[in-house]
Amino acid sequence: GTNASVVAFGGLYVGTAHTVFNLCRYNGATRRRIIQSSVNNVLFGHWLGLSGVGHEYGWITNAVDHYPNQWVLSAQTNSWYRGNGVDLTIAAQPAHECGELKINSGW
Repeated sequence: GTNASVVAFGGLYVGTAHTVFNLCRYNGATRRRIIQSSVNNVLFGHWLGLSGVGHEYGWITNAVDHYPNQWVLSAQTNSWYRGNGVDLTIAAQPAHECGELKINSGW
């Protein structure tokens, strides 16, 4: 797809107890959130040109581009974030529901 393509995981609702895995990378000039909540301030792996980042109502990682232009295998809970197997956690966040996940669309 393109950066205008949207995927909604119809009915997949991520609650407070969760671990989300994804494999993504930026391609092209548009660099925003890729996988995110449709209703809450939650993102998994990519944000505003940065990769290897996690946010669930607050930063779990530093807002730094850890893996420029690379594929990033992300694993995230509200308590920790791993990018390409490396623990990038700086702070745990309180458990909240994430809501429905989407690609290229959401909060």
